[in-house]
Amino acid sequence: MRNVINLDDGPAIAKMKELANEIKVCLFCTNVQDIPFDVRPMSTIEVDAAGDFWFFSLKNTNKNDEILLDSMVQLLYSKPSYRDFLSVYGFAEIVGSPEKVKQLLPRVDKTWFPNEFDSSDLVLIRVITRGAYYWDSKQSIAQIALNSAMASINQDRDITEGDLVL
Repeated sequence: MRNVINLDDGPAIAKMKELANEIKVCLFCTNVQDIPFDVRPMSTIEVDAAGDFWFFSLKNTNKNDEILLDSMVQLLYSKPSYRDFLSVYGFAEIVGSPEKVKQLLPRVDKTWFPNEFDSSDLVLIRVITRGAYYWDSKQSIAQIALNSAMASINQDRDITEGDLVL
């Protein structure tokens, strides 16, 4: 038995925020219409009230050039230890607003920007969400193993999944 719960608007955005904030790092895919497409890990800075995803980037990168050529992107979030996953597709744009950079700068992930840097070298990437899908179990591997054994007896499923429609 499938446990499918599709979410719209506010609940969809809340689910995207929950999973992106929990997982934090996604595989940010560009050139998604070509095989192989280009993939790199990126830390999510924010999922805003409209369901748009925000990332920091240095100004002069191949990723930014790829976005300027084809703005369609895919974001893939994965937390296998809890069987939580999120797939988001949308269109990316480079945002060079110094005010927005300054607003989000305290959230910069030092993993990707470990040294002192000039914030004028940063831009933001905004991904305008066009669709998403999630899988969410909220259980640890041990709980999943136990529940999987029970599910084989009871035919229950311990994962919720569904479309996230904005």
